Amino acid sequence: MQNAISGNDFKTPVLSFDLANLPTASGTDTVSISLVDGLDASRDSGERQVAFDLMIAWESDGSDATISVPLQTITASYTTTAGVVTEIEVANADSDVLSVTSAGADTPATLNVKLLALVSKLSSLPLSSILDAGVFNVQLDTSLPLMSTSGLAVDSLSAIIEIADVFQLAGSTVTLIDYDAVKLTSVSSDLTTTLTDGVLGVDLRTAPLNLENIENVISGDDFTTPVLSFGLSSLPAGSGTGSVSFILVDGADATQDSGERKVFVSMGVDWDSDGTQASITVPAQILNVSYENKNGSSIDLAVSNVDSDMLSVRAAGVNYPATLDVKLLAALTKISSLPVRSLLEAGTYNIQMTTDLPLSTANGAAVKGLSVVLDIRASSDAG
Repeated sequence: MQNAISGNDFKTPVLSFDLANLPTASGTDTVSISLVDGLDASRDSGERQVAFDLMIAWESDGSDATISVPLQTITASYTTTAGVVTEIEVANADSDVLSVTSAGADTPATLNVKLLALVSKLSSLPLSSILDAGVFNVQLDTSLPLMSTSGLAVDSLSAIIEIADVFQLAGSTVTLIDYDAVKLTSVSSDLTTTLTDGVLGVDLRTAPLNLENIENVISGDDFTTPVLSFGLSSLPAGSGTGSVSFILVDGADATQDSGERKVFVSMGVDWDSDGTQASITVPAQILNVSYENKNGSSIDLAVSNVDSDMLSVRAAGVNYPATLDVKLLAALTKISSLPVRSLLEAGTYNIQMTTDLPLSTANGAAVKGLSVVLDIRASSDAG
């Protein structure tokens, strides 16, 4: 969407409807398209609307078909949030705003509708605000001879779309992937998160982290850092830098009480995404680390760097956003100046992660942090 606004290469989203049959005829018909803020097709107070009509020509011989938009002047109306209506004329739209694509020789396949194709060409409109992040209703009314699978006439198509500019979570479930260094096997657990004041909370105590795996850090043996994987439903289009900080405290809550230890780590991260693929990396830098022991004494440390993939986006398939992965404890286990042997012993801990990365829940609520309660237990005590 941002490319459409800036005049760069833009690929319009396409809705494809499977076709069972094609007519044997030709004609001209009209298509009316309306884009409205919100879930429904009605414009309520404070909502914007873009509406326009266009003439289309079609021809079909029963096995092959074409639908095209002939040269014409299209009049579009734009209603602002204040209810002010402006009419705009456009010389033409893409000839393939609607099209029929064949799946093979003489086989009708799909009716394709290019969503937003004409809206993105209305240069007189404030596209930067109309096509910003949000939920929209697209209504297409037509006199084309369309029929449903049950034989009923179809004169309207309606779609609810969402434009996202964030890493959007797919749901409230998070997957913890740990490694049992005794049984030599990965352990996966699904847990439910809750959102409170912009912070996702998850209690991992029903799936304790493996103590022997963590002890491998101390002995220099192979260590597999536990990972929290959040399913993603969409990716932003853009790039930027952000910050991430971690606080680890003894006990189940985020408050450091007398006799409890605390570790703070902050770092910068880079992210880059084109809407279908994304990367999040921790560039080379000096990390600010502070450690407060049980006696209340504080030590400030400067650490050269940690794993570049402490946070990462992992794809499940070609161009398909899958998970945002957070490596729990990765920063702490890399800081040799910390007393890791005693710091990450068996017990209960609270981790607070805050970030300004563009992240939201499945329903669009901003996420600015993660709160985790976890247990570290020996394999024999994990049940």
